[in-house]
Amino acid sequence: MKATAKSSVFGYALTALGVLVGVAVCVVFFTFRVDPYRLYTNGPPGINQRVGDLFYHLRLHKPYAIERIQPKVLVAGSSRSASLAPRDGDLTGLNGYNASLPGASMREVRRIIEHAHAVSRLDRLVIGLDYYMFDSPTAGSEELLVEGRFLFSDMDLLDKLAHRFQRIEDYWVSLFSVDAVIDSLRTKTQTRDNRQVYREDGTWSINGDLVSPAWLYAELSRQIYTQMSGSDDVRDYSELRLLLDFVQKQNIRTQLLITPLNGLHLEVVVRANAWKKYIDWQRQLVEIVATYDSNISIYGLEINDELVLEKIDTPSPSFKDGVHLTRRSSAQVFECLMGECLMGSAPVLLLPENMNSYFGKMAILRNRYLEENPLYEKKLTRWISNQ
Repeated sequence: MKATAKSSVFGYALTALGVLVGVAVCVVFFTFRVDPYRLYTNGPPGINQRVGDLFYHLRLHKPYAIERIQPKVLVAGSSRSASLAPRDGDLTGLNGYNASLPGASMREVRRIIEHAHAVSRLDRLVIGLDYYMFDSPTAGSEELLVEGRFLFSDMDLLDKLAHRFQRIEDYWVSLFSVDAVIDSLRTKTQTRDNRQVYREDGTWSINGDLVSPAWLYAELSRQIYTQMSGSDDVRDYSELRLLLDFVQKQNIRTQLLITPLNGLHLEVVVRANAWKKYIDWQRQLVEIVATYDSNISIYGLEINDELVLEKIDTPSPSFKDGVHLTRRSSAQVFECLMGECLMGSAPVLLLPENMNSYFGKMAILRNRYLEENPLYEKKLTRWISNQ
């Protein structure tokens, strides 16, 4: 009798174990096939294919995408560099990838570049720079940086073990976690509208069909005013120097781009009493780059009247919101940096000796914007006062 009872319990336990294993296998099969974070396929699907919202998972997705694609040309930066397309126009033959991340810190930018170079030696780099990357060593998304996810040269045993354990954790999160199952279901059923558009070359952008340009300009005006007003005058350039030391040592041709603002947002900087620290930041960047060899250069776009003087309601605009460039204009900027420029005014090579002239032209265009668009100036006053 006891033997029979033990046998029954053992049989139930085996059955329960079998069910659990079966469920686990089904979960893994489902999440692997859907792949909501795009860890096991060649990047996000094309623009017209079904895709989940990757915005909150780009830091998980992009290191793996780099390992599969093994790019020779890399774009890095924050969301303001996210539309720089290394596979558009006449440059479709480039093996390029955009590794930009939302709210990226300079340390994140450096680590993802080191990761890409460890995967497959880079030939060329384009790095977008914005003011908030330099707030402090721990500013912005620094707490989101997962060191173990990135490769780098000269890894010791502990580094390799940390990398391996991080991979195991990432695979677990992407295949077994409750979030992975929920995100897989959302991807299959398309239960939420994506606010971002993703492409296979790593570029991504705001879905402009969901909101009006005026609303975006208003939101960004308030955000810039608050951040520039509250930001101190101390910029931290240590991570930039570490990055430039690395690319010079590895002989990677590197072009830095100071990501531009529309004329209306340049006026926001002035009203936040931050104009001096904004141009001092740019001057410091140029002076730092000048200490490195000619393989490293820096460019600006804020004397491009097509960009700076663009109106909010322009058909086929260059800006989505005065801060983020559209894919069309981003592709033109990228091709100019690659030497095949079709823009009316190409990015300007910045040197210590031409900075005063450059800043003077910036100020002239900013004042012209207000003179030519008095209605926008009134709207700007209202936007800022309604924070």
